[in-house]
Amino acid sequence: MEEQKKKITKNKALIDALKKYWERFKDAEAKYSHDLAKIEGDMQQEFKDVDFEFFHVDGECVGIGTPANPERLKLVTREELE
Repeated sequence: MEEQKKKITKNKALIDALKKYWERFKDAEAKYSHDLAKIEGDMQQEFKDVDFEFFHVDGECVGIGTPANPERLKLVTREELE
């Protein structure tokens, strides 16, 4: 028989306890965004007239493309790059 999981009550103590994890997440997200911008900047330097970006769908990177001008290049998929 499957054990019933205890219901969690949202209250001030729980929110206070979760705040430290939220701060860590925000720090990790900011670092990721900074690192991603650096990589995209490097691509921009190499390919002067093409605005390449990592293309995300549902929070997952699916490839590299030109989202601002999709007609310029068909998406280069993750499968092609790996």
